[in-house]
Amino acid sequence: MSPTPNTTRATRGFTLTEVMISTVMVGVAVVSTSWAMSAASKAHVLEETAKPVTATMVAQEIFELAQNLPREPAGFVGATSHDEVEALDALIGAEFSPPIRANGEAFAGIDTWKQEVSLDVYGLDDLNTKSVQSALDGLEKTDAKVFQLVVVVKDGAEELETFRWFLTP
Repeated sequence: MSPTPNTTRATRGFTLTEVMISTVMVGVAVVSTSWAMSAASKAHVLEETAKPVTATMVAQEIFELAQNLPREPAGFVGATSHDEVEALDALIGAEFSPPIRANGEAFAGIDTWKQEVSLDVYGLDDLNTKSVQSALDGLEKTDAKVFQLVVVVKDGAEELETFRWFLTP
C-alpha cells in the first residue's frame, strides 16, 4: 500500500528497519559506556592496590584505631592482636606483627614489618616532659593532661620511622 499524497512522514511513523537500527545503535552506546566505566574502575583498583605501603600508612592505622577506643582503662596492656584491644590502655606496650589496620585486618605483603606502640601521659603545660602519671590510671576529661601515642614502625629489627600524636582524655 503506497502512501497517499497527503500523508506525511510524521503520520506514517517509523519502519521496522528504522526502529531496529535505532535499537542497535542505542545498545552499542550503552555497552560501550558500560565497558568504559568498568575499565576505568578496574584501573583505579589496580592503581590503589599497586601503591606501596609506607611507614606513615602503617602508623596512621594505629592512630585511627586509638582515636576510636574508649579512654577508661580496661586493664589489659601489651596487645598483640586487634581482638585484644578493648580500650586505649591495651596499646601500652602493644606490638603488632604483621601490622594491623584500624579495622583489625592485617596489611598484606609486609609480614616482616611491625608496629610497636607506647602510650604516655603529658601535662598541657609541658608537652616535652613525660608526666609521672601512668596511662594505666586513665585521665579525667578535666585533667590538664593528654596522652601521647607513639608508634614505631619497623621492618624486622630496622626502625623505619617513629610517629607521635597527642590524644585527649
